[in-house]
Amino acid sequence: YALAPSASYYYVLVLFLFALRNFRDSLRINPVFVLSLLYIFLVNLLTQNEFPGVLSSIVLCILLFFCIGKNNMESCTTTFPFVFFMISLAITYWTFFCENAQMETFHEAEGEESSGWMDANYLSSIVGIGCVLAIRELIGGGKNIWYKLLCIITIVGSLFTAAYAASRGGLLAVAFSTVVLVLFSKIKKKSKAIILGLMAALVFCMYYFGYFDLIEARVEMESEDVTNGRTEIWEAKLSAYFNDGSIFNWLFGFGDIGAGYLGGFDLVRSSHNDFVGILCRYGLIGLGAFLYILLYPCLIASEKSRVVVVSLLLYLVAVSMSLEPFALGYINFFVFYLYIAVYARCSQDLSDSLLDNELDNGSDNNE
Repeated sequence: YALAPSASYYYVLVLFLFALRNFRDSLRINPVFVLSLLYIFLVNLLTQNEFPGVLSSIVLCILLFFCIGKNNMESCTTTFPFVFFMISLAITYWTFFCENAQMETFHEAEGEESSGWMDANYLSSIVGIGCVLAIRELIGGGKNIWYKLLCIITIVGSLFTAAYAASRGGLLAVAFSTVVLVLFSKIKKKSKAIILGLMAALVFCMYYFGYFDLIEARVEMESEDVTNGRTEIWEAKLSAYFNDGSIFNWLFGFGDIGAGYLGGFDLVRSSHNDFVGILCRYGLIGLGAFLYILLYPCLIASEKSRVVVVSLLLYLVAVSMSLEPFALGYINFFVFYLYIAVYARCSQDLSDSLLDNELDNGSDNNE
């Protein structure tokens, strides 16, 4: 569920060859994305002469963007969700039917032991991508019964996997995005009530069969700090950023490794927040570019598709509030963002073409 940095170079090479083949028909990319890539490269070159995995993830997304092409945008809005469905279902199968070493034991208050995923937060957040896209596809309608069945299986499997992983953040992000998508979508109120009711019934079944037991155990162990120490890390990182850094550091950051040690930590420590992490790594300029990139799909989306775009972006924001999927270069989240941007761009082009047709029809009628 996360592309290894050692393997990413092979993917870059393959995508580069496809991008060259499709260059004439490629989409026009916003210069901010390329400038951000160069900026991250230069900051890390000047601060530590090492390059983090986020660089390869950005390069992969840029090349994948060029591979799509103008004529393939609409088909990609269907292909991308299907890919994430397969990822979620593969992780679900791996979770419940395969023995693996990525487990750790939690000791509950009564002395009993429960097993849960190591790195469960990122795993459940990646599974959640498939879940929110499946919900979006069901609400959008227009697909055959087999595709809808695939969406339902993905939703059920993803939620059970996220609960089994005992990640509160992943489940909350899915819930937040789903509620916004359902409440503000242009569907009947009865349909909205049915969807939310079915989701609530599914959550009750998960609770009844004990899938929230491990989450409850973790909450009891962390009863004094519901953020699991994250607020202390944020405070230490931000305090060191503003008090220990120069104007140069405020603008350009401390680099990837420098930000890891920032705050008086003996080892490289994650910020557990993309916004804090990017600010410490790449300064105010980097944070400003990140915020612009996040908002960019909203700026280009048509009015009809803006609810979908905003709800999917809110999922990324919710995940980024407790993890660092972008700062650490998790390729899944970059590709998910690329899907949102392509979906917004496709909806804009479709809206413009419909507007042109209406204007042409209007001029013909006037004649």
